[in-house]
Amino acid sequence: YGRIRASLALGVRGALDSPLPAPAPRTVFSRLGDAGALALLMSAALLVLAMGGARRPSARA
Repeated sequence: YGRIRASLALGVRGALDSPLPAPAPRTVFSRLGDAGALALLMSAALLVLAMGGARRPSARA
């Protein structure tokens, strides 16, 4: 997250050794991967196909 964990004063030469922060929790994509995106895409396609027969009548005058 960009937080400063340790620092040296300005103009001081040296090396720092500090512990790493705990890892962030896994994201949805890291858990599901491409299978989750594919399932979402397939669900949307099925919804479009199911709604295909329920079209509004056109308002022609």
